[in-house]
Amino acid sequence: MNISWNLLNEILDLKKVTQKQLYEKLILAGFEVERIKNLPDTLDTIFEINITANRQDTLCIMGIAQEISIIMNT
Repeated sequence: MNISWNLLNEILDLKKVTQKQLYEKLILAGFEVERIKNLPDTLDTIFEINITANRQDTLCIMGIAQEISIIMNT
């Protein structure tokens, strides 16, 4: 699943969170972050995340945003 950093910032208040912090927290929470792509033409960053079979609640952007909100305590 591809997740846009800009879209996450619209849903959540991640102004005090760096992309590296989010990456590390997602790894610790059990998500597989395959890679992070910087898109200079759109000024965005894409997180490529593998969703495991036991985490059906994170199959959409709102589920991921809710999980990130819990992880980052925002």
